Amino acid sequence: MTEISVTDLSLLERCKRCFWLSLRGVRQPLVFPTALRSIDQLIKHDVAVRGVWWLKDGEVLSIDKRMKAEYNGVTLVGEIDELVELDGGGYVVLDYKFSGQAYTEEKANWYYSTQLSAYAFLCEE
Repeated sequence: MTEISVTDLSLLERCKRCFWLSLRGVRQPLVFPTALRSIDQLIKHDVAVRGVWWLKDGEVLSIDKRMKAEYNGVTLVGEIDELVELDGGGYVVLDYKFSGQAYTEEKANWYYSTQLSAYAFLCEE
């Protein structure tokens, strides 16, 4: 059975060769890994302490953030940052992103739409 991570799946749209290599265990080098990882950990700690203070109509759920689902013989695995239940019903998947480069909203939406859709699929399963 083939297992694909949500992050690897998003590579498929950006770089088919990178996706092919990732399935064979070859990873891309990280740029500024220590600084970006530190920022990621600070944000996650802040959310753990204060909640998602900027999202006024929802509550962060305490769930296992590591998820796995099988579809047509392929296992999709991923780990969301947060799942928020909205007061009016529905859910929001939060996936914090830090990059060494700035993105326009349009480019960020294109770049991460597959990844966020895959996380939504995992939450539904």
